Amino acid sequence: MPTYLGYFATEHVNFRIPELESIAKLFDIDLQFVAPHDVIESPFIFFTVPTEEDARKIGSRSVGLRVIIEVWGQGLTYDDTIQDLIRYADEHKQMIEQQTSEDISFKFNISAYGRKYSRSYEIQIMEKFFEFGEFSIKGSISLTNPEQVYWIIENIGISSHPQDEPIKCIYFGRQICLGSRDLIDFYDLKKRDYIGTTSMNAELSLFSSNQGLVLPGSLVFDPFTGTGGLLVTSAHFGGYTFGSDLDIRALRGIRKGKKIAHDVYSNYVQYGLTEQFGGLIRGDFSQDTIRTTPILDAIITDPPYGVRAGAKKIGYKKGKKTYDIIKDNELPKDFSFHISQTVPYFIQDVLTDLFDFSARMLVLGGRLVYWLPTTPGFSDDLLPSHPCFRLVSSSEQPLSRRWGRRLVTMEKFVSYTEEDHGNLPKVEYAPDLYQANFGPFEEE
Repeated sequence: MPTYLGYFATEHVNFRIPELESIAKLFDIDLQFVAPHDVIESPFIFFTVPTEEDARKIGSRSVGLRVIIEVWGQGLTYDDTIQDLIRYADEHKQMIEQQTSEDISFKFNISAYGRKYSRSYEIQIMEKFFEFGEFSIKGSISLTNPEQVYWIIENIGISSHPQDEPIKCIYFGRQICLGSRDLIDFYDLKKRDYIGTTSMNAELSLFSSNQGLVLPGSLVFDPFTGTGGLLVTSAHFGGYTFGSDLDIRALRGIRKGKKIAHDVYSNYVQYGLTEQFGGLIRGDFSQDTIRTTPILDAIITDPPYGVRAGAKKIGYKKGKKTYDIIKDNELPKDFSFHISQTVPYFIQDVLTDLFDFSARMLVLGGRLVYWLPTTPGFSDDLLPSHPCFRLVSSSEQPLSRRWGRRLVTMEKFVSYTEEDHGNLPKVEYAPDLYQANFGPFEEE
């Protein structure tokens, strides 16, 4: 199978491999990584896929990838790289002649990972590759709309003094496709009509949707919708999106007078995604508000664990007035309609309800993708589990020295039955680590 070089953006290094694997599963592509690869020290990963079209499919969804390149030559020095290029051209003579013919316009991209060069130096580098052995790039140069893009990349690894580091490797190759990082700017929160203080940023929302294997026609649900950031990116990929939230203020949006000025739906209008909007429910996730039917393809959510915004559920506060159960279809005489009282919804209960709901509502092979606050001492064996799910991936986003969060992806592989799964104990989640860093773990 052809081997390609994935050149990634520098941030969110722990998301690279899980995203590629999820996209490959999404399109049923046989993806194999060429070992060794160190995602921490280098943004370059070699992989094989059956066809060039498969590589393009991966690029069409990946937000972590900058570009996918078919490497023609590599080496420690430019002389070594050119010699390797000559060998490659001899072995693939017909393909090279087609790709470098006179009627194909081209340009060079110079990328020095970890350092910057002057334009004059870049031109000096480019001139080394116009001719290699008996071959030459014959087409005309087009900087604005080239038919072919050649990449020359210097890799020096990660260094605090990049200008002083020796080159670890030089790559020369043909661009297969760019990644989809343009979507990050398109869905940037700064440009979005309706956001809140806890809205998920565009890049992480897109990662979440890719982990959820969202395709056109997928049914996607977010039980803690908020301002709908995770639903919007899932709608972009063609999913039919639904959500719920207990906070009526987030669902109703911002009003001017009696008219709604900005709400979750207005984001769909802004991006032309109204056909993917399935609707929102104001409901208490701790209660069974939706009939149990396994119809959802993905549940993608960022539950409010109390780090930035505390989770709530309906309940009675001490000292507050309560009402008797309605009798004979009549409300108590002194009853007035109001927003229900709420009480804290502790993390162990949130996770228990989330796994139980997902086990009941997801189809086999469906994915639960959720964000979880963690600490530096956290490891995958501390993740909550459920007999209906297996762990696909866990990608950490460090936020400070004290805490971070993980994007956890679970896949349903066992059918839910009330007999086997209806009365499971609470989900366990590292209570000592959580309480020491974030606050109460459960009600005392």
